[in-house]
Amino acid sequence: MSTMMRDDAKARGVRAGASGGLTELQIRRLEALLLGLIEHHERLEGVLDEHRDALAKADAARIGVCVEREQMAGRKLAELDAERTALLREIAGVSLRWQLSQPAGSPDPTKATLTSVAMRVNGPARDALLTLAGTLRAVMGRVVQKQQVIRTASQSLMVHMRSLFEQVSLQLTHTGTYARPGQRAAGMHASAVVSTLDMTS
Repeated sequence: MSTMMRDDAKARGVRAGASGGLTELQIRRLEALLLGLIEHHERLEGVLDEHRDALAKADAARIGVCVEREQMAGRKLAELDAERTALLREIAGVSLRWQLSQPAGSPDPTKATLTSVAMRVNGPARDALLTLAGTLRAVMGRVVQKQQVIRTASQSLMVHMRSLFEQVSLQLTHTGTYARPGQRAAGMHASAVVSTLDMTS
């Protein structure tokens, strides 16, 4: 999250006072939560870009580092989501005990979106919070798309590496590395022996 966006949010009145049933403190916490979610999703987006580049270059070491960083980002986002749930429960004015005592199918106040809560705020604070919520939706959408691209690229790389491994295995069998002298691997026909490897694919 850029410093400019943080300053802009303050300038537009996020901390303009209690409104829409929210206290001043709750508005500040909502702003901080939105900013934190945006910042960490942007960081995750950067790691995903690096991961995609590492996959394109089949750089196993970099791929491993990226996976670790993505896991760390996931844990932090899980913490922020727990904060979101706690804040929404507080704003809704319900306790966890009360929520658990409700019959199945009852509306869950913690399922409200940050945008719907921000819309309850009046004045400049509302506009600033809704801008932050829109920014969060946009970066989350990009993250989801990039995760899907990486998932597909990872599967393609695995298929490619498996194919190369099979070619190498056949080549070594053909040269006698794995087979006994005068024998071919079971199930192999003489016409199916691979004598060259295509390492350019």
